[in-house]
Amino acid sequence: MSHILDDEVQRTKPNSIVFTIAGGAIDYDNGDPTAADRKIVWARAGGKAVFTVQNNGDDPYEVTIPFGEFQPSKKHGDAPAEPIDKHSSPRDTVHVPAGGVDALVYVIKPAAHFRFSASTPAVTYKYTLYYTNARTGVRTPLDPDLEVSP
Repeated sequence: MSHILDDEVQRTKPNSIVFTIAGGAIDYDNGDPTAADRKIVWARAGGKAVFTVQNNGDDPYEVTIPFGEFQPSKKHGDAPAEPIDKHSSPRDTVHVPAGGVDALVYVIKPAAHFRFSASTPAVTYKYTLYYTNARTGVRTPLDPDLEVSP
């Protein structure tokens, strides 16, 4: 498991998360049983966040997290938008066959893009992941969090 170290509490925070599709539903887990919230992925400015998609269903799925969907949470509404370096990130969509696995790798912009301070040591971004059943065309949104720190 990849991770970053939370300097304040000296524990790891995973920079990867696994989305598992089964029976038309999706669940997600960063795989760290010690994490405060197993549905958040963390990344350092200038680092990467990895979103793995495991399709345990019988139908193929298209999964996308559009670059422009990463927006500051209400808690950090004044944070800069677009934390993802879309020119360095290879893609924002994967096609995952039944029983298949693929991953989206997002490069985070450098620390200069963010306005980190003692009062804002990290910024939380909401993003929307869409998973679409390629057989039925049913598209479903999901809105988890990404936290970026220096």
